[in-house]
This record gives sequence, structure tokens and C-alpha cells, in this order.
Amino acid sequence: MKINFVANSFDGSWMYRCYNPANNSKNDCKLDIDPLTETRTPRTDITEADVVIFHRAKDEDRLEMVKMLKNRGVIVGYDNDDTWNFCDGHPAFNKGLIPLDQHKEILKEVDFITASTDFLANEYKEFNNNVYTLPNLIDFDKYPSPIKANNKKKRILITGSILWCNDGINFVNTLKRLAKKYQLVIFGNSHRLKGLDAEYHPYINPMYYPQKLKDLNIDLCIIPREENYFNKCKSACKYLEMAASKIPVVAQSFSTKDSPYDLVAKEKAPIVLATYDWEEKIEQALEKAEDGYDWVYKNYNAKNNKFDEIVNQF
Repeated sequence: MKINFVANSFDGSWMYRCYNPANNSKNDCKLDIDPLTETRTPRTDITEADVVIFHRAKDEDRLEMVKMLKNRGVIVGYDNDDTWNFCDGHPAFNKGLIPLDQHKEILKEVDFITASTDFLANEYKEFNNNVYTLPNLIDFDKYPSPIKANNKKKRILITGSILWCNDGINFVNTLKRLAKKYQLVIFGNSHRLKGLDAEYHPYINPMYYPQKLKDLNIDLCIIPREENYFNKCKSACKYLEMAASKIPVVAQSFSTKDSPYDLVAKEKAPIVLATYDWEEKIEQALEKAEDGYDWVYKNYNAKNNKFDEIVNQF
């Protein structure tokens, strides 16, 4: 079966939602749009495919492509690792924006939808009867052999969307205190967290991310999150990445016990959860926390993805 993935310019999502499924599929998969491009139109003739999957499609151009493909008898899928709705905590919500009508129309038009979590899958069932959970998984072939760090001055990492969402901004006083005791390492688009006593590393292409994690020689990663609907939609992807690099994690627990990290903890993942007791939990984790390498290798390995099982139904 010929399958084309049509991505967008979110290259971090592209890695997990397009590249990993395509790279571990037994079908003939093609990636139409490379990461880090603003190209709006696929470069290959997607009408030759049996199945076309649009990742994060929401605009008029993508809606027209969906309709054109369906008229030609092509099976069309939609994939997202995020909510369609501009809800509490969403950057677009904070700017006063509203979802596009064509986004909702796309969700109704496509033959099936895949989402990264059960929480999101339930949300998308409002629009479509064929909705499947396709978790974010780790391609261990992309990760160099990990070496567990043991620095005299412990190196604590903060990375990902935390840096540019309100999560990091609202955590800044804790970060300032941590920087007095540990070597704070900030990795990614950190313009909203400038000025801390920290070691800064710029964002890089996800293809080089695993090697960079190893090179940073991190003792512990912390993942603070505001408790809101937007963050309940997220997966525990950062935890999976750290586990693949043998980096222990202290991550956010919500009062409702349904943060992405609460959920992997319920699955028996080795992870330390924090609410408001971050500094205490960080000390505990540095003393005895386990990394989640073996657990993630067994339970979230891209070699065991269900993509083919889902798409081959159509």
C-alpha cells in the first residue's frame, strides 16, 4: 500500500507523528514535506497514493486537498498530537484567537483520525467515528548508547515547549533558586527564559536531538506544567526521550491525577512526580531516582507501533 504523509512546519511533531510511523511501517511510505519548511503544497503527486495522512491540517488549502483526494478515491487520514480546540492554556487562546471552521470540516471529511493519547482520541470522536490512539514512540535506533551522568555539580535540564509556554515563566522563581545550587541547563527556544544563571543551548533539528542529549551529560530533567486543559492533551514525550537517554525525570503531577506523567506513573514507569514540592523531589531524585530506559524500551518502542494495524483496515 502506498502511503503519503503530509506534514506541516512543526518539525518536533513531524518526527513522532510522520517520520517514526513511516520509518517503521511495512507499507510503502513517503514523506511529502520535510521538517523546518513553510512549504504549503506537497512536493510529490499525492494523488498516486492509496492513503494520504495529513498531520495538523487545519487551513483552507488542506481542506481542498482532502476533498480532491476523496473525490479520486484516495483514503484520507488526519493525525494530531494536540487539541483542535484553542482551550485554556493554548497559546492561541491567550491571543484571543478561535479555531478555524475549515479545521472542524477536515475532521469530519477524513476517513479516519489518529491521535497521540486516549484523552485526545476521545476529543476527536466528536467529529469522526473512526478515531484511534497512536502513541508517540521512541525510535531507539536514533539514540546513541546512553551513559548515565554523575557530575560533581549536578546538571539539571529543562527543555521543550515549557520554555516558550507559560509553564516555564510561572516556574521562574524556582529555577532561580535551583540555579544557585545546581548547574541549570536550558536547551531550546528559550527567549522567554533569558537572564537566568544557566547554561543555554539553542534549539536544533530533532534528527540531532538524541546525540545532543547525550553530549549535554545531564543528571536530571525536570518537567513543570501548569494544570490546564491544554497540558492534559499532551503526551509524556519528553519523559520518553529522557528515558531513552537514561536521564531520570521529575515531572508535574496534577491535582486530578491526569497529567501525562501521572498517567505513565500509573503504568509503573520509573518517574518522580512533583506538585509544589519541586526542590525536595529534585533532591530525592538526584539521590536515588531510576531512569526509565528499560521500561520505555519495552512499552514505547517504535518497532512495536500500531500504525500498520490501523491503516491497513481501510
